[in-house]
Amino acid sequence: MVSKRDPLSTKIRHFSITACLVPICSLYGAAVTTVEGVGSINTRLHPVQERIAKSHGTQCGFCTPGMVMSMYALLRNHQQPSEEQLLEALGGNLCRCTGYRPILAGGRTFCVESDGCPQKGTGKCCLDPGGNDASSLHRESDICTELFAEDEFQPLDPTQELIFPPELLRMAEKPEKQTLTFRGERVTWISPGTLKDLLELKAKHPEAPLISGNTSLEREITSRRRVRQREREKQAPAEQRARCGARSQDTEIMT
Repeated sequence: MVSKRDPLSTKIRHFSITACLVPICSLYGAAVTTVEGVGSINTRLHPVQERIAKSHGTQCGFCTPGMVMSMYALLRNHQQPSEEQLLEALGGNLCRCTGYRPILAGGRTFCVESDGCPQKGTGKCCLDPGGNDASSLHRESDICTELFAEDEFQPLDPTQELIFPPELLRMAEKPEKQTLTFRGERVTWISPGTLKDLLELKAKHPEAPLISGNTSLEREITSRRRVRQREREKQAPAEQRARCGARSQDTEIMT
C-alpha cells in the first residue's frame, strides 16, 4: 500500500498497488506499507487478516496478501465502506481457489449494513430462513448459511493504525519543485519537478519513455531480465548451469 498526501484535500490517501509494476524511484515522498507491516502471527493479526482467515478465505494462500492489502487500503480510506466499494477495491484481485465468496463474506463484516435484499423491497432477504415456506431448504433446521461467528472477531480500531510519517508530511506540505535523478547500472530515472522541466527533458532525451502507470514497460523489463539470465546460464560451465537452471525453474514456478 502506498500512502500520499492529497495536495487538494490535504488528506492522506492510501492506494493498493501491484508491487512488481511500481519502480521504487517513483515512490519518493510516499509511505509504503507491506502486508508484513499490517500484522503477522508473530506479533498480532490485523482484523482484516483475521476475518479473511476465519471466513475460510485462505486456501492455497497465493492471493491472500493482495486481498489483505486491497481491503486494508479500502478501510484506511473508508472506515465503514459500502459493499459496492468493497467489490470495487477487490475487482483487480484474482483467486482460483475460493470462488471469492468467503473472501467477500469476510470483507462484508466491515461494511455498513444494507437495507435488505433489493429483490424483496421489504427489508428482508430472499435467503433468510423462512423466506419461502414452500421449500424446506429455507428452514434454519435444514441448512446453515453462516461461515463464521462475527462476535468472535476483534474490532477494527482506526486509532491503532500506522500514522503517516511526520517527515514525509512536512515534505508534502512544502514541496520543492526540483528535478530528481536516480542513476543505476543500466537505467537512469528522472522525475521532473515542473511541466517546463518535463518538456525540456523530453526534447533532450526523445527516446526516453514517459512513465505513468508503467503497466507495459515493467513487463518488458522483466522479460529482458529473464533473457539476460538465460544467456548467462548458457555461458556458464555445465555443472554451474545445471544449478542455475534448477534455481531459475524454481523461481519461475513461484512467480
